[in-house]
Amino acid sequence: MILINSSIIVLVLLVILFVRPAYLGYVTYQGMKESDLSLEDYGMSIQELKDGMLVAGTNLSTCFNFNQILINQLEQSSDDLAVCNKQLSNYAVSEERYKTQINELEDEINEKENELNQYKSEYDELTKNLASKICCKMKIDNNKINYYKVEDNDIICSEDIGDEISCSFG
Repeated sequence: MILINSSIIVLVLLVILFVRPAYLGYVTYQGMKESDLSLEDYGMSIQELKDGMLVAGTNLSTCFNFNQILINQLEQSSDDLAVCNKQLSNYAVSEERYKTQINELEDEINEKENELNQYKSEYDELTKNLASKICCKMKIDNNKINYYKVEDNDIICSEDIGDEISCSFG
């Protein structure tokens, strides 16, 4: 039984080894007959096809190499883009931080300006009260004094220019 199986396997192998090439040769011969080419022309045609395959293989190899170069450049560009996006993100965070600081400083400036205006108002009120007291006292001696002005940190009472004084007496 093993001998029969072995014989069948050997017979199948022989058929594959000898019948297949014979069949391919027959099909090729029939194709040559149908194309109305001589054996020499058919051989040249096959050689042209081989040459064309060689050129196509070379072109494919060149395209593959070029694609590898492009892929490497794309990867480098992707890495560069990732670095730029990271920097942009850092700049956005910094910008937000600086905007917050600017808002805080603007609030502080407004607060200081309000304090300054308050001090200026208090100073003007103090100057007016002090000038009224000084100039009203002088008005007793000179009835024409009705004004005052502040010059070089001194209160000067005047008859015709400056801010008007208000005295509670005549």
